[in-house]
Amino acid sequence: MKIFLSYRREDASGHAGRLYDVLVRRYGAEQVFMDIDAIPVGSQFGEEIHRAVASCDVFIALIGPRWAHVADSDGGRRLDDADDYLRREIESALASDVRVVPVCVQGADLPPADVLPPSLAPLVERQGTKLSDASWHDDVERLVRRLEGRPPPRRNRTLLLAAVAGALALAGVAIALALQDDGEPSLNESEQRLVSSITGAAAAPDACSPKSETAPEADASVSCGPAARVVSEYHQFPTPEAAQRWFAQAELSAGGAGDCAPERFGEPVRAPAAGQFCDDQAGEPHLFYLDEAARIGVEAHVNDIEGRDAINRLLTVRESAWFRFQDQE
Repeated sequence: MKIFLSYRREDASGHAGRLYDVLVRRYGAEQVFMDIDAIPVGSQFGEEIHRAVASCDVFIALIGPRWAHVADSDGGRRLDDADDYLRREIESALASDVRVVPVCVQGADLPPADVLPPSLAPLVERQGTKLSDASWHDDVERLVRRLEGRPPPRRNRTLLLAAVAGALALAGVAIALALQDDGEPSLNESEQRLVSSITGAAAAPDACSPKSETAPEADASVSCGPAARVVSEYHQFPTPEAAQRWFAQAELSAGGAGDCAPERFGEPVRAPAAGQFCDDQAGEPHLFYLDEAARIGVEAHVNDIEGRDAINRLLTVRESAWFRFQDQE
């Protein structure tokens, strides 16, 4: 699947980068067109946009609170300019056979047709969706399922199994299984082994659930909440080489490695600490970690917190047992 991601830099660049990272990890960088910077210098701008849009299967129009109101240097609304790059992207998509999906972020709503140029009015008739910061991963997973034509996951009811603090050191982490409506555990055998490989945690997670959006080559992937507002995705790989490939791709998608030291979180560095790097794009800290011996890769992020508090929470989780594993073989 080839995807064109349209956005206004002054409106939703951070969320565009975050969504781009997810799409690239799933489909590959060559399958996702995001930025007009990708257009070769000297090319005919209009023709290149039309060609890029027409070559895609899906066109995502990312819409934030300022999307329809960003002004140019003269104070005029950019969307009213017939040569505005974002307007031309959407016009090309609406005039083609590309599937157009409006995606609203930061609490924005799709503007009514009467505030849009007539050529963009059909956009409001397309079925869209919203991505909330508080439920980003779940919302993105639903979006991916829609793009791929897969049904939404069945609504689960989470039942926390007994977690006895004194038994944690011996039995590893107490697994919180989310039971489906038919009573069958949502974690399969491989996913249960992955969760049980996390050792010595101070407390069980609120829940661990399977991730349909798995890392490439992973045998199992789960999403857990090891600390308040921190969500960690754990990926178990069949070989150390497969784990290394995941880590290298994650680093590439993030645009380079960042030092995880608190005072330098997110800064690009030439030689990051082996097996970990941090990314702080748009004030949304992410931590990537690789335990090559256990063949487990982790991506941790924080919901609804920004800045130093978010960074401190991530680094606290990194120092905990949630980033230490035991081999189940």
